[in-house]
Amino acid sequence: MAGVLVPRQVRQVVFGNRSVPAKAPPRIEPRPADDVAFLHGLLEGIADIEALGYRRLAELGAPYPDVVYSSGGGAANAVWRQIRQRRLGIPVVLAGHTEAAYGTAMLARAGWTTG
Repeated sequence: MAGVLVPRQVRQVVFGNRSVPAKAPPRIEPRPADDVAFLHGLLEGIADIEALGYRRLAELGAPYPDVVYSSGGGAANAVWRQIRQRRLGIPVVLAGHTEAAYGTAMLARAGWTTG
């Protein structure tokens, strides 16, 4: 699969020598008593990892995005998009087509291959 990053390769590109083991236990303690605060903290952590990935890719020569188009089940959640926007420092907007596989289908339609 030349040209396609599988999860292990993505972790290596993003984290370099600080690679996160595939079976690293989640760090979710101490858990706040408030479920909303707990979920908010989890979402902020995910957004921080996303931002780290974009920064690392930019260090490697990829352009940092001007905007992120969000798709999939979580895309409709305005709070999640706001958290990501704050952490990424760029607009995160709802994609015109929010089905998670839509982009893949468009690439296939255009004849995109992995090399």
